[in-house]
Amino acid sequence: MVADDRTIQLGELVTVDFNADDLSVLGYQFTLNFDHTALELVELLPGLAKEENFGFTLIDKGAITASWNGVAEKSSNKLFSLVFRVESA
Repeated sequence: MVADDRTIQLGELVTVDFNADDLSVLGYQFTLNFDHTALELVELLPGLAKEENFGFTLIDKGAITASWNGVAEKSSNKLFSLVFRVESA
């Protein structure tokens, strides 16, 4: 799983694309932690993973859970994207 590193600015909307170079996996599961005092999740943009593959019950603590399994489409390496608003930098 790959996401680009970049500089952010206060008030900016930042889209973080999560991609995979090798989609030969049958599934994945993880928790994504972020600084909830600095970033506000605005939107999930689906790719291979859809909204039902994510859990947002811990979003107020800065945690997003994810679980996906199935057969990956070979036409795209985009897993999903998250859009955040920068609340502090």
